[in-house]
Amino acid sequence: MKKMFSIGFVLMLTISLTACGETSTKEGNLKQESSKKISKSSKKMSQEDGLEKLMEISEKLMNDEITSEDAKKMQKEIKANMESKEESMKRTTSNISDFDGMPSWAKSLNISEPEGVSLIAEESSIIKAKGAYSDGFTAVYEGNQETLISEAKKIGKELNLKIDFEEVNVLMISGEVDKYSVGISITDNGDGARMIYSASDLSAQKELMKKHNK
Repeated sequence: MKKMFSIGFVLMLTISLTACGETSTKEGNLKQESSKKISKSSKKMSQEDGLEKLMEISEKLMNDEITSEDAKKMQKEIKANMESKEESMKRTTSNISDFDGMPSWAKSLNISEPEGVSLIAEESSIIKAKGAYSDGFTAVYEGNQETLISEAKKIGKELNLKIDFEEVNVLMISGEVDKYSVGISITDNGDGARMIYSASDLSAQKELMKKHNK
């Protein structure tokens, strides 16, 4: 009977549930109630690590390794942690906008876009300086491989960047432009050649690292 309940409990973590019923004073009903609450929380958590932790709690609960009260406490901690991560992600997302051409600070440093290739808009973005976040951008392009390589080398020469690695279908260029770290990489994984072109405020990154290392 317990084995059947355990299987049902794990399944409940991945399906939609109705509202929880009233908690019984019996340990068996307490387990079922805790299971439903964990299941309800897991529905709202898309992060894999959160779901994995909830699964671990469910297994421990079913194996009598922890009590229902322990399970509730652990579930609350995981939920609080996930909410904190979500809030942090929202703050980060608020600083990100669509890439619609080089930002003004990049243009002032002669950081230009490649020509003769197509921007993949959904994979490109601009980060605006705010709080702990600094100016930067990531632009992804697709096109003829020879054109991508030629444009990457042209931009690298204009910005005095160096070639870090070059092989068939692969090119990596990087360097510093003023206070920014700039990188260009070209790869072809079988679904077409792509260029990933990015820049970020190096001074802000170093300052952030100092704070974390204190």
